[in-house]
Amino acid sequence: MYKTDDAQGQKRLKGYIKAHREYKAAINPNNIITYCTENEQSKPFDALQQLIDTKTGRPTGMVCYNDQLVLKLMDVLRENDIRIPEDISFIGYDDSLLAEISEVKLTSVIHPKSQLGLDAAKAMIKMIDKKGTYIDNKELSMLYEPHIKERQSTITLKKNSNVS
Repeated sequence: MYKTDDAQGQKRLKGYIKAHREYKAAINPNNIITYCTENEQSKPFDALQQLIDTKTGRPTGMVCYNDQLVLKLMDVLRENDIRIPEDISFIGYDDSLLAEISEVKLTSVIHPKSQLGLDAAKAMIKMIDKKGTYIDNKELSMLYEPHIKERQSTITLKKNSNVS
């Protein structure tokens, strides 16, 4: 589930699709759920309910826009007697404090907050030093290698399981 009205959500979705392509893993487009700020309080929950109501083709795992969304979606799963990770695995983004304090500790993509802050400060200093001089965005752009903090919300599937 990805929020698409901000660059962060768009890039996370793009990365999700790219990883599937690189690993030659099948993607069911019906299982990619997007939402925006105006419907973020309803669409993710309604879409998850529809996915779990489906008896065939139900996903075995989900990747969500952030850890906060996973925690909110847990209520829908609880109401439907669906267990994490036994019935469905979840991965969030940000590796926030929420990932550690949730009832099921969340597997999450680490968001290098301290390094981001340090790099942002360096970029601002560079812009100040070069005041009045054109700076190419590529000169200021940073790319961070993703790392996953594995916790309790994911399990390894048996070879014959359907992955989506």
